[in-house]
Amino acid sequence: MKRYLAIFAALLVGLASHAGEEAWWQSFGDSLLDSLVARGLDANYELGAAVRRVEIARASVGQAKSAYYPTIGISAGWGLTGISGVAESGHAADASHTSAFTGEATASWEPDVFGKITRQVKARKADVKVSRAEYEGVRLSIAAAIVSAYISLRESQAQHAVAEEHTKSQAHVLEMVEARFEAGLASKLEVAQAKTVYYSTKAQIPLLLSDTESYLNALGVLLACERDSLPAGVAAPGSMPPYAQVIPAEVSMDLVRRRPDVAQAQATIESAAAALGIARSDYLPTLTIQGSIGTQAHRAGDLFSSRSLTYSVVPTLNWTVFDGLSRRFAGIAAREQMEADVALYNQTVLTAVEEARNAISSYTRSVEYIDNLESVIEQCREALRLSVDLYKEGLTPFSNVVDAQLNLLTYQSSSVTARGRAAGALVDLHKALGGALAR
Repeated sequence: MKRYLAIFAALLVGLASHAGEEAWWQSFGDSLLDSLVARGLDANYELGAAVRRVEIARASVGQAKSAYYPTIGISAGWGLTGISGVAESGHAADASHTSAFTGEATASWEPDVFGKITRQVKARKADVKVSRAEYEGVRLSIAAAIVSAYISLRESQAQHAVAEEHTKSQAHVLEMVEARFEAGLASKLEVAQAKTVYYSTKAQIPLLLSDTESYLNALGVLLACERDSLPAGVAAPGSMPPYAQVIPAEVSMDLVRRRPDVAQAQATIESAAAALGIARSDYLPTLTIQGSIGTQAHRAGDLFSSRSLTYSVVPTLNWTVFDGLSRRFAGIAAREQMEADVALYNQTVLTAVEEARNAISSYTRSVEYIDNLESVIEQCREALRLSVDLYKEGLTPFSNVVDAQLNLLTYQSSSVTARGRAAGALVDLHKALGGALAR
């Protein structure tokens, strides 16, 4: 099945020109991620269905073009007829019998005198553009979904690593407090506080592992495989893709227009315009030429005799004079459909600009937040070190140690979330601009 999807994708030459856009995920510099996206684009079932819809649209172009050519058919047969003698003569008589061999070739042709067939072909070609743009949109969405799931997986694993690190640190503090309690230097309340911090952090680990499992399952669906068949190294803890990239300061309309949904909306307008042309062509007459040539004889040996030849040529001009205003209303409907598609195109462009600007803002603010968090985390580490040292000396209550532990855990977790958000904003920006950030 996957082999056939790859063959179909390779045959679509017009869909293979992704030189700049195709590699946008490589900007994260993660070779494992690159392999996941490549495998997903080869195997994903939704993308395979989109490929087939393009082929269906292309086939419809060929079907429309077939109207340029005549329709030819042949027939051959033999018939035996019995005639009542009484019915023919009015009195008793012998019935008569006759038999005949026939052969005939027929042809029907509608010359494209008034351009109706050309308009139909143009409409089908516009439908191919719509299907191609839809394919590009599905392709971009699948790639973005794989990258997003991978980033979320790495973020969940990083959160798990933070939780594990803090449980070890908190376990060490708990041992210290229990030892002080045994020595009569700490109260039972302090032991309970240390245990609360330790067990609350430990309680988060199963939920983080559950999130990790969910993202692995999501990647399996996107890559059209079982979770256990994912490439080696995906399930193992790994670093989050780097989020630092150069992004455009402003949204370029050239970048927005290359978005698949914008291209699809534009192609839909072309299709609607072609449909309007077809509706208008219904006012014009149609010329049909029908002809036949054949032979008929009672004996098979006489079939090819010149006396057995039959033929007919029937040119017909049809022109509908009145149809209860059906064509008029069909034209109105086609024109309104085109106007509706124009409105949807404008809305799609506005939405694209909004999404791109939101992604730029989200990425920029996330990076600023990460930079500020680094200073906060550094101070939290210092506060925890100092509070533990002072607590050992009996110079500060244990509540200060608890606050320092929770603050460090919170801000380290926030830092992981912020880095995941920044990387996710990059994915959103690539998607909003239809691929690579520069062309």
